[in-house]
Amino acid sequence: MATLYEQDFALWSEKMADLIASKRFDELDIENLVEEVRDLSKRERDHLLSSMRLILHHLLKWDYQPELRSRSWLGTIQRERSNIEEYLADSPSLKKYMTDDYLHKVY
Repeated sequence: MATLYEQDFALWSEKMADLIASKRFDELDIENLVEEVRDLSKRERDHLLSSMRLILHHLLKWDYQPELRSRSWLGTIQRERSNIEEYLADSPSLKKYMTDDYLHKVY
């Protein structure tokens, strides 16, 4: 299975899902499954931080380039704020990244 993981990730993923669904746990590629599950949480965090970064970027442009303000910037800010609300609703544990420390890192 580890070879399949390296050669065709999509097929490997489907096989892992099928094995789990059929409760054939002894055939699972545990090492790579653990890695992928850990990466899932990182991806969720990265989506949140990306939205924070985009909001900051547009707010800075809004403040420092008032002559160039546009509805597009405002739309982006609103959309990303909405995205953050959805991320936090789906995964409340992501709230731990909504701190001044992470805001400074994103900035």
